[in-house]
Amino acid sequence: MTAGELAAPQIPQPLPWLRWPLMAGATLTAAAAIVLAFWLARPQPQFTNLATPVASRQALTLADGTRIELNAQTSLSAEIGPKVRHVRLAAGEAFFAVHKDPSRPFVIETPAGSVQVTGTQFDVRAESATTLEVTVSEGSVQVAPAGADKTIALTPGQKLSALDGHVAVQALSAADLDNVLAWRQGQIVFNGTPLREAVARFARYHGRGITAAPEISELRVGARYSLDDLEGFFTALEETLPVKVTHNPNGTVQVEPRATQ
Repeated sequence: MTAGELAAPQIPQPLPWLRWPLMAGATLTAAAAIVLAFWLARPQPQFTNLATPVASRQALTLADGTRIELNAQTSLSAEIGPKVRHVRLAAGEAFFAVHKDPSRPFVIETPAGSVQVTGTQFDVRAESATTLEVTVSEGSVQVAPAGADKTIALTPGQKLSALDGHVAVQALSAADLDNVLAWRQGQIVFNGTPLREAVARFARYHGRGITAAPEISELRVGARYSLDDLEGFFTALEETLPVKVTHNPNGTVQVEPRATQ
């Protein structure tokens, strides 16, 4: 090299004992990226919680395409996973239009029993820890009432009622089926229903204390009413039955015998 020539710059090289940590770090980073990509690609459970207030109805669609309609004062939680679909109906009433998926059973648990399907349409009413009603409008379901030693299969037009361990299944006419599901249109139908039960249904829907005096509690109610028109219900009772409705200052309502003249 002559005096006028410049020496080529020397690029520093990593020390030999530093090369292995650098290579190991790159390997670990690549492995972590692969694990993260696998975790992101794996189907993750979808969770949903919903509760409806008094005198209100709501509907939602779950991650799997299942549609649920909730009556007033109904609370549920749902988990849609890769192998099973699970709903916990804590209290209330809901109509399910379950998206068909034979590989993932759809299970509904209530305090009074469970229902299992793969895809169908049905109504579940569980307003206490000891009562359960399941009504099927399409497909079939398997019901396991609490305390029962076997599951019960229901087909379209059948209704199961379980109360304190006693189970009954009845066949419904098309009109009866429509009456059971009338709440989805904001209506309720009574057909020879005891007065105590009729007022209890309105009491729950509106979150009000409404009771019938014992001496008239077995009078029969038969008509279609608007769930949202509570005062209209009271007026109809006074027009069709020998009763009077008293509104108390604390917000409760008492249905009493009408005084005879």
